[in-house]
Amino acid sequence: MVAMVVTVPVAAASSRPAVSTLPVVSQASASGSEPSVHTHTVLVTPEHMNGWAFFQEGSTLTATGALVPGPGIPPLGSGSAEMTLAATTDAMDLGLPGNAPTLPGGHYHLDGVPLAEMTALQYYTYESLSSTSTVQAIALQFNVAYNLPCSSSCSWQGRLVFEPYLAYGGSAITKGVWQVWDPMSGAGWWATHAPGSNSCTQGDPCTWAQVLADFPNIGMNPNPSLGAVILKAGSGWPAGFDGNVDALTIGVGSSATTYAFEEYPAQIADLTSMLPGSYSSPSSLCALNGIVRAGNELLVVGGCTNYGDVWNPLIGVYSLRTNQFSDLTPQFVGALSASNWYLTTAAWNGHSFLIVGVSYTPSGSLVPAMALYNQHHHDDQHHAFTDLSSQIPSADSTWLLSGVTWSGHEYMIVGYAPAATSTGVQPVMASYTEGDGHGPHGFTDLSANIPSAFAADYFLGVTWVAGHYLITGWQGSDLYPASAGVLLVYSPHPSNTWEDLSSLIPSNVFWLGTAAWHGDEILVVGVTYPDTPAVGVVNLQQGTYVDLTPAGTSPFPSTYYLFNAAACGGDQTFYFVGQSQQYGPGSAGASAIMGSITFSHSEGGDN
Repeated sequence: MVAMVVTVPVAAASSRPAVSTLPVVSQASASGSEPSVHTHTVLVTPEHMNGWAFFQEGSTLTATGALVPGPGIPPLGSGSAEMTLAATTDAMDLGLPGNAPTLPGGHYHLDGVPLAEMTALQYYTYESLSSTSTVQAIALQFNVAYNLPCSSSCSWQGRLVFEPYLAYGGSAITKGVWQVWDPMSGAGWWATHAPGSNSCTQGDPCTWAQVLADFPNIGMNPNPSLGAVILKAGSGWPAGFDGNVDALTIGVGSSATTYAFEEYPAQIADLTSMLPGSYSSPSSLCALNGIVRAGNELLVVGGCTNYGDVWNPLIGVYSLRTNQFSDLTPQFVGALSASNWYLTTAAWNGHSFLIVGVSYTPSGSLVPAMALYNQHHHDDQHHAFTDLSSQIPSADSTWLLSGVTWSGHEYMIVGYAPAATSTGVQPVMASYTEGDGHGPHGFTDLSANIPSAFAADYFLGVTWVAGHYLITGWQGSDLYPASAGVLLVYSPHPSNTWEDLSSLIPSNVFWLGTAAWHGDEILVVGVTYPDTPAVGVVNLQQGTYVDLTPAGTSPFPSTYYLFNAAACGGDQTFYFVGQSQQYGPGSAGASAIMGSITFSHSEGGDN
C-alpha cells in the first residue's frame, strides 16, 4: 500500500454509478451466439488447483491427466489440461466440486444453482494428431438434481452430459487444432439417470432449451459431496485417445468465470536481501512504492513513516546488468535537504526521472513534493537532483501525489486530496511538462476532467498504455471489506473518455498499485484480503482479467504483504516492490520488499 494513505471519519458511502466499460469477452460459439458477461479468469496450476482435481472413473486405471504446455497456441495462456486413455475401459475426469468457489475471492458457489440461471457456457478442446479417436472430444458434465430446491442432503440423481460430436456431428471434430464449443446450442445433452434419461438419451440428445423446458427445476446438486462440474474423457472411448481442454467459461447472471488450465506460469525471485538495512525498521512502516525502468537500470523509490512525525525517503537503483543495488538515499537527502520527504513513485522520460511524493512540514502537515533526477550526473549529487516542488501551484498544496507516468510528451500525475465526499477525499490529476523553450510548460490541474462517478476514489497509480492512461487505486470508506480495487482507462484524446474496468477485479482485491504495461497485456499488483499480494494480468482488447494471486503467499515469501508497483524488466520478467508483513501484533514496523516474476512461455506443438 502507498503508505501515506490515511483514513478520516466519513459519511456512509453512496452507491457507485456506472460510467462505461470496454467490451468484455464474447462467448463465441459454433452456432454464432455471443452472450456477453463480465468474465473473471481463474488460473488453475499444479501448485494451485483452485478446487479442481484429476480422478479416474474407469474399471481400469491406466488413464492419465495433467496440466501441460500447449499444445499449439491454447485459447488462453500457454497451457491446458491433457487427458489420455490407454484402454476402452479407462476414464479420466477433471472435476470441480459444486461447493468450491467459482469466482475470485470465494464469494460464489455453483452448488444448488438452477441451470436456468446460467447465462454462458463455453470451452475449448484439442485432439492430438496421434489420437486414435475419430469423433470424440472432451465432454462437459454436471452432477445435477431435478427437484430444486432440495436440501444439502439431496440424493444422487446422475449427470447431465454434453458431447460436442452429438451436437455438431462427428465430422466437426478436427484433429490438431483448438475448437470452441457452445453447449447452449446444438442437441448435445443427455442424462445418465432418470428422470432426465427418460427424454434426453445418448441416442436422442436434447438441446439446452429442451432440458430446461422438460425439467424446469433442474440445477447443480446442492449436496456438497455430490455436486460437481466435470470435464471427462473415456468410458467406452477408443484406447489411445489423446486430447486437451482449456478456457472453460461458466456464467451465472451477469458474471462468469473462465478457468485457464496452465503449468505453473511464473518463477518468483526474492530480491529483498539486496536492500540496505535502512530499508527496514522495527518501529516504522518502510515500503518501496514505485519502480521504473530506464535502460538497464530500475529506479525504486519509497520511504519509512510512523504516520506521525517520521517521514523519511528511500531511493535506489538496481542494475539489470550486474544484479547489484545502489542506495541513493544519502545523495538525495544531501542534495535537497529532503530528510522529511516520503517518495511514492517516479517516471522516466528518456533522459531524466520525475519523482513525486510528499514532504512533512514543521507545522505537522503533508504537502506535495516533486524532484528531478538525472542519472547521468549521479556522481555529482547537486546536479543529479533538482527540487521542483515550487512548481506545484499553491492551490494544489493539499494534494497527496501517488502516481506519475510519461506519455511521450508530458507527465501525467495522479493522487488525492481531502474533500467533503463519502470517503473524505477526492481524486486529483495534473499534467507536468518540463520547460524547454517550446510551448507551454509547468504543472496543470486536470482534475475537472474526472467524472463525478469517481469523485470519492483514491487514485494511487497511473500507467501510460498506447494512447491511454490506466489508473489504479481503491474505492470505499475504509479498507476491506469496505473497499474495492479501482481500474480505469482514461483517454484524453479526442474527447476525455473514461472506461471503468473495476468490475474485472476479484472481490477480495481491495486496492491496486501501479501497473506495468507489456505488449497486449498489463500486469497489475496490489493486495488481497486476507493480506496477501495480489497479481493479475489485464488484456484491454479482450476486457479480461487473469487472476495470478496465489493461495496464501506461496510461491512468494511468507513475509510478503502487498505490492505497490511493477515494472517490465524485459522479455517475460517483471519486477515489483512493496512492503512486508508487520513485525508482529501491535508493532508498527515493516520492511521494504523487492522481487521479480518471470512468466513461462511455451512455443507449443502437437503432443
